[in-house]
Amino acid sequence: MHNAAISIVRTPKQKKKLPRPLIEAQAFRLLDDIDTSEWTGARDKALFTLLYGCGLRIDEALSLDI
Repeated sequence: MHNAAISIVRTPKQKKKLPRPLIEAQAFRLLDDIDTSEWTGARDKALFTLLYGCGLRIDEALSLDI
């Protein structure tokens, strides 16, 4: 048996959770785990340092124009 009214019912909206920042120890551990022997590791370390140090979101860092 098919009930057409079921397709009209909507579920309540879920609240979106805000991302939580890393604590200082987690940030240092992340930076220590990056292998900087190649240029990509050095780039990643510089990017993570910029993001954490300046409190930037990824989209803000991507929109930087040098």
